[in-house]
Amino acid sequence: MMRISTLIVLLCALILCSMGPEPSRAAGATNTVPRIAPKAPIVRVSQTKVPAKTPVAPQNPITAKSPEKAPEVLVPAPPAATTDAGSGDFEKAVETVEGMRQAGDFSEALDKLTQMQEQFSKNMDQIAGLQAKVNDTRRKAMDFDYAVKQLIVDDQMAADVAIEKLTEGGEVARIVLRKAVRVGTDEIAGEAAALLGDLGEERAAAVIVARFLKKTDSPSRPKFLDSLQKLVGAGPATVLAPLYPLIKGDTQYKQKDVAGVLGTVFEKVCENNGDELDKVLGEPGAFAALKKYIQGAIVFNDVAVQRWASEQAPGFGILVPGIRGAYYHGSAFETLAFERLDEQMWVEDRKFPYPDNRQDGISIRWTGKVLIATAGSYTFRVASDDGNRLTIDGKLCWDKFAGGPADQKVTLDLTVGLHDIQVEFQQGGGGAWIHTSWSGPGFQEKPLTKEVLRVMPWPAATVPAGEKKP
Repeated sequence: MMRISTLIVLLCALILCSMGPEPSRAAGATNTVPRIAPKAPIVRVSQTKVPAKTPVAPQNPITAKSPEKAPEVLVPAPPAATTDAGSGDFEKAVETVEGMRQAGDFSEALDKLTQMQEQFSKNMDQIAGLQAKVNDTRRKAMDFDYAVKQLIVDDQMAADVAIEKLTEGGEVARIVLRKAVRVGTDEIAGEAAALLGDLGEERAAAVIVARFLKKTDSPSRPKFLDSLQKLVGAGPATVLAPLYPLIKGDTQYKQKDVAGVLGTVFEKVCENNGDELDKVLGEPGAFAALKKYIQGAIVFNDVAVQRWASEQAPGFGILVPGIRGAYYHGSAFETLAFERLDEQMWVEDRKFPYPDNRQDGISIRWTGKVLIATAGSYTFRVASDDGNRLTIDGKLCWDKFAGGPADQKVTLDLTVGLHDIQVEFQQGGGGAWIHTSWSGPGFQEKPLTKEVLRVMPWPAATVPAGEKKP
C-alpha cells in the first residue's frame, strides 16, 4: 500500500510539473483561473480612433478564454470651426462677385463663390443662385464676344450686323463691350468705347478713362474722348477726375480735348459752378486752373487751338480784350461778309478792312462790353460818314443810321462793372470813316479801345485784326 500511495503522489507531481508554475494571485483570491486583462478602450479624438497600448498579463494556454472585443469609447469631437461672419461681410462678398461679373471676369467670380461656400455656410441657397447667374452670363457672353470682333472687319455689312446685335443685347452685351475696352486691342477698344458712348452706358466711363490713361497717344484716343464727352452726366462724374492732371503744365495745348471733357463736366454736371467742379475733380483750385488754361489757349499762336478755346470760353465767363465786328455787304446788313475781333471802332477814311477793298455799300455792327472801373458820368461820342447808331445796356441812345454824316454824344451814369455796348455804322458812298470815343471821371475824351472793351470769344474771333475771314 505504501508503494501505491507513493506512486500516486509522484504521478500527481509529474502532472503538476508538466503544467508549469501556477501564476501568482492576489492575496485572498479564490479563483484558480488566471485573469485576462481586457484591451484598453479606443478613444476617438477629433473623430479618429487611437487604440491604447496596454501590456497583457501572461495567460494559461489551457484555461485562458479568448478575450472579448473591448467596447469602443467615443469622445465627442469639438464643434467644427465656423467662419460665418455677419450679414455685412456676406453682402460685401456678394458685391465683389457682382463687380467681377460686371467686369466679365467670370472665372474669378466663380472662384470667389467657392470660397464663400466655406465662409458662409448659412447662405448656401443665395450662393447657389449667384453661381447660376454668373454661369448664365458667361454662356450668353460667348455669343457677343464674336460680335465685338466683327466691329473691326472690312465687311461693313457684317460690322453693322454686329453693332445691331450689341446695341440690342442688353446687360450682357454691355458687359462684353466694357471688357473689350479694358483688354481688347486698341482698335477693338476704340470701337467698343464708341458704341458704349452712343448707348449712354453709365458704367463705361471709368473703364474708358482707365484704358485711355494707359496710353494717351493711342490711335483710338479721339474715340475714347468723344465717348467720354457723351457719357458726362450718365454716371458719377468723379470717375473723370483722373483726367485733370493731364492739363497741368500743358503749355502747348496737346490735351485740349481732355480739357474739353472737363469743360463739359463743368457745364452739365456742375452747372457752371466753379466750387462744384473743384469737388468733382477732388482738388481745390481746379476750376481756376482750367479757366486759366482756356484763357491761354485763346491767344495761343495756333488757329485750331484758338477756335477750340473760343468755344469753351462762354461757359467759363471768359472775356477777351476787344470788340466783335461783323462786316456786311450792303448798307443795311444784307449779307454777312466776315467777322473779326477789333481793337477799337475807329477807322480812317476809306480804310475799312474788306478783302476786296470795298469801301462803299457796306455796313458794320460792333458788339461787346465796356468795363467801368469807377462809378460816375461817362460821355460817349460817335462821329462817322455815313450814319451811325449807339445802344448801351439795351437802351438806344440815338439813331442817326440812315442818311449822311453823323456826330452824336450821350452822357450816362454808369456803375462799376461791365456794360453792354453796340455801335452800328453804314456807308453808301463818298467819305467812309468812323471815330468812337469817350470821356469820364479823371480823363478827357479819347478813343474807346481794347483797354476797356471786352467780348466773349467766338470761333471767328480768332481772326487777328488786319486779316480777313471770308
